[in-house]
Amino acid sequence: ERTVVALGKCVYGITADDEAVYLAHGGGPIVKIGTWDWKEIGRFEGHSDDTNCLELCNDVLLSGSDDCSVRVWSKALNRAGSSNCIATLSGHSARVWCVVARGEHIYSCGADKVIIV
Repeated sequence: ERTVVALGKCVYGITADDEAVYLAHGGGPIVKIGTWDWKEIGRFEGHSDDTNCLELCNDVLLSGSDDCSVRVWSKALNRAGSSNCIATLSGHSARVWCVVARGEHIYSCGADKVIIV
């Protein structure tokens, strides 16, 4: 069965686990939507520009942004429905297009033509 979720915003990136989908979109926080009712569960706020990409790795969510950073978030939400950023990884001089986690490594690449491990 197909489900269509209309957001009213351009979605740049998506990732999912068994409980939710996580959406990166222009001009706002990362949004976590429950797959059982397709309603917003929470938000991940902290990037100062558009979020382009997402990756799940165990209990953390990784995000790359036009603010040239990769952020590491706890998937767990507080009572207010938000999550705190655990770490901000810097090094890019232009927007981050993709972030991938494998084993103990986080890889990111961006418009600066650089891959950071």
